[in-house]
Amino acid sequence: MSGSGDRQAESDRDVAGVGASPATNIEPMSGGLLARLFAVPMLIVGMIVGCAVVVVLLFGSIATDRQQSIESLLNTLKASAGETTAGVLLPRDKELWQVANELAQRMKNADSELTAEERDLAIDGLLGLHARDIGDINTLSEMGRKRLAFFMYALARSGSPRAVPPLVATLDASNVDLRVEALRALAEMGDGARSSDALPRMTAALTDRSPVVRTVACAALSAIARPGDAEVVDALGRASMDEDREVQWNAALALARLESDRGKGLLLDMLNRTYWEDEVKVRTVTPKGEALEYPMPPQAVNRYLIAAIDAGGRLPNDDIRDQIRALMSDASPEVKNAAMKAIGDRGGS
Repeated sequence: MSGSGDRQAESDRDVAGVGASPATNIEPMSGGLLARLFAVPMLIVGMIVGCAVVVVLLFGSIATDRQQSIESLLNTLKASAGETTAGVLLPRDKELWQVANELAQRMKNADSELTAEERDLAIDGLLGLHARDIGDINTLSEMGRKRLAFFMYALARSGSPRAVPPLVATLDASNVDLRVEALRALAEMGDGARSSDALPRMTAALTDRSPVVRTVACAALSAIARPGDAEVVDALGRASMDEDREVQWNAALALARLESDRGKGLLLDMLNRTYWEDEVKVRTVTPKGEALEYPMPPQAVNRYLIAAIDAGGRLPNDDIRDQIRALMSDASPEVKNAAMKAIGDRGGS
C-alpha cells in the first residue's frame, strides 16, 4: 500500500476494522481508534458519528436527578481535564467526558431543548473554551486534545455561523487528529459550513501531508460542496490519483456524490466484488515489525460495495448502472438491497 510510513499501520486497520462494531475495544479517542471507528465508507455514506457517541458507549449517561444547566456544564468543562494512567480514565476524566457528551447532545437538539439565551450562552462558552485550548495547542495534553474535539462537535451541532471560523482555524493544527476532527465537525454542519473561507480551506486539505486528513477531506467535501463547485471537483479529480488507495477511493466516491464521473474507472472497480476479495489486500505490521497481508474481511467488502453503490447510484452512467444492476443478485442481502434501492430510485433505469 502506498502512503507515508507513519500512516501504514493506521491505514490498514482502517480497512480491517470496517465491519467492526463501534462498541468493541472502546478506549479514549486517538488516531488509531478514529481509524477503527470511522472507516472510509461509513463516513462517506453519511454515518458521521460524533465523538459523543463514544462517550455514551464508555460511560452511559450522567447519573443525576435533574438536568444540569448549560452554565453548569460549561463551568465544569473549564476545569482541568485530569490525567490518564496506562490509558485508563480516572473518575474525574470520566465526569468531564460525560459532561462534554451531554453538552454536545443538547447542542444537537438546541432548537427544541434550549432557549435562545441558553443557546447563545453555550456558543459563547464553547468559543471561549476552543480559543483557550487552541491557543495552547503545542503544549496541550492528549486529554486536552480529546476535550477540544468535544468542543468542536458541540460547536458544529449548534449550527451557528460563529462556529465555522474556529473549526476552519483548527485545520492548521499541528496535530493530525485535530485536523481530522475539524473536518468531520465541518462536515456535520453541512450547508452551514459553506462560508467563503471554509470550502477553499477544506479543499486545500486534499493536499495535506497526512493521508488520513486527505481521506477525511474527500468525505467532508462531499457533504458540503455542490455539483457546481468546479474547483472542488477539480481538486477531487486530482485526489483520485493520490498515492494512497483510501484517498483514491474516497475521492471517487465524493466525485460521484457531486455528480461527476471523473472517478468512473475507480468506481467501476469499487462496484466489483472480485476487486475487493481478490485484488485488495489488508496489510498490517505486528508490534515486532513483521508485515502481514491477508484478504479483506467479508463485512468490510460489503461495506465498501454499499458505499460505492450509494455514490454510483447518483450518476446517469450506463456502465456504472450496469455494474450496480449486477449487484442486485449479490450473495449479501445488504449489498443486494442497496443495489435494488439505487436502481429503484432511478426508476429501474
